Amino acid sequence: MDELTPAAISNFLSEVGSQIMTPARLMILGGSALALLGSPRPTLDLDYLGDDLRKDDLQIIIEQLAVTHRMVVDAVPLDHYIPLPENVQIRHIFYQRYGLLDVYIVDPYVIALSKIDRGFDTDIDDIVFLVRRHLVDLDQLAENLEAALTQAVTYDLDPRQARLHLDLVRRRISL
Repeated sequence: MDELTPAAISNFLSEVGSQIMTPARLMILGGSALALLGSPRPTLDLDYLGDDLRKDDLQIIIEQLAVTHRMVVDAVPLDHYIPLPENVQIRHIFYQRYGLLDVYIVDPYVIALSKIDRGFDTDIDDIVFLVRRHLVDLDQLAENLEAALTQAVTYDLDPRQARLHLDLVRRRISL
């Protein structure tokens, strides 16, 4: 499995767009979204919002083309893992249209919340990237995190760890 460059992701999305027959919207998240936003960190897969159990026509095309391209693609039902912040729909970032396919980057706050929850070293670096690119305001992220943590039990979030991860982001930004 090779690293996915923004060019490789774009080429793949272009092919997906040429295969679909009706207008569709694809929401990219994770490392691929960050790569499309300019992050230098390599990514190995293409994550997108989707039902990981019941595939729609777009997902079937994505999965078929992923085999041809020898890519790993993952449908992520993100709302099963973290509570989505208010006004999430207005913060998605339109990336590009490929044929009938409109590609968006998922709300950067949602990406940051998912990475705070997991808290790997690379996740912390990704959040720092989003803050330094002015795509996420640290104070707003802290508010979103506290709101999410009110539902910690429902989503199996660890408030102590999440707050420690946010503190780590703050320390790295101040370096």
